[in-house]
Amino acid sequence: ERSAALLRAWLVICLTVVALVSVVAIYFHKYTTQLKQDTVETTVLSKGFNEYKGLTDKDLTTYGWADATAGTVRIPLDKAAERTIEKYKKSAGK
Repeated sequence: ERSAALLRAWLVICLTVVALVSVVAIYFHKYTTQLKQDTVETTVLSKGFNEYKGLTDKDLTTYGWADATAGTVRIPLDKAAERTIEKYKKSAGK
């Protein structure tokens, strides 16, 4: 009878540990997924980033100075994408 009680206690402890580990794993999976969505996956095209940088839709579709003192210019996003694609096509052809 004493060994049966010990076996039941051991099973309860094991099941409790498994349940707690499962709950913590599910919580942290949800937490890390949300964290990635909020921070890691922020791209230049995201509205929040553009607002942070003070960029408007006009800034993304026109030519102009990005930083005149540094001598950097900005070009429309579609033109930048075309240039990048051409660059990769040329490097892939070598």
